Amino acid sequence: MTQLAQFSDELTALVQAAAPSIYTVNARRRLPATGIAISANHILTVSHVVEKDAGISVQGMSAKVAGRDPGLDLCVLTVEGGPLTPAATAQTLPQVGSLALALGKPGPQVEAGLALVRAVHSQVTTHAGVFEHLIQSEATPYPGFSGGPLLNMRGEVAGINTSGLSMGALLTIPIGFALKVASALIQHGRLKKPYLGVRTQAVKLSSSEATGLMVMGVEEDSPAQQAGLLIGDVLTALNGVPLSEHAALQSALLGAGGGSTVPVQLIRAGNAVTVQVVIGEK
Repeated sequence: MTQLAQFSDELTALVQAAAPSIYTVNARRRLPATGIAISANHILTVSHVVEKDAGISVQGMSAKVAGRDPGLDLCVLTVEGGPLTPAATAQTLPQVGSLALALGKPGPQVEAGLALVRAVHSQVTTHAGVFEHLIQSEATPYPGFSGGPLLNMRGEVAGINTSGLSMGALLTIPIGFALKVASALIQHGRLKKPYLGVRTQAVKLSSSEATGLMVMGVEEDSPAQQAGLLIGDVLTALNGVPLSEHAALQSALLGAGGGSTVPVQLIRAGNAVTVQVVIGEK
């Protein structure tokens, strides 16, 4: 057997091994989408393919929405039936240049496409929300593949594919981040997001070419007000993360998490000041 034939057989074996954990999700009027089992009765898929709250089915089994976050394009379904076969998940992000398989099940059989991991971006802000990494691959966004897995060459789910975060391109939400969100959705029905309670504007710092975020407004009874932040303060860092743009503040808040006490470095009346802030959730 040639090496190429052996490689082909190994790819087939990976798909066959992953197939029992991949399910058809019927939750919209047009083509079905895909989801993966994350427990005996929960399916993880993407929010934009779940267009209705009733009449949802997963391969003939009745299902209902356990929780969703449209901003992060993630949704968990509770399935009345089963038990489902949970997917094996990766513990690390894929490396740029590694091979992967994009899988979907919009019909009776699992479909597959071979892809090369093109980029792994750290803490990305899209039009939808802030992500702890996003994976870009050469996977083709075939109809119905959204909600399906990106499989690494060890047969583990590296992430959840979605075409809902960009115009037609298939991006992958890393499975570690997706599972954290899924746990919160199952517990609370929604994702509680950390917030500070300020309106800001990016400004140049007079002493350098660096920029900071000037506080233009402070919400009443917000974490910012309780910590004593004032209009005119220029925020330069939160928990050690430089605040040169609005997206950096969102990423820093997400990284710190709601309920945590973090230092905020700022400039007030020309003086460097550090304020301790208890990050809120809403």
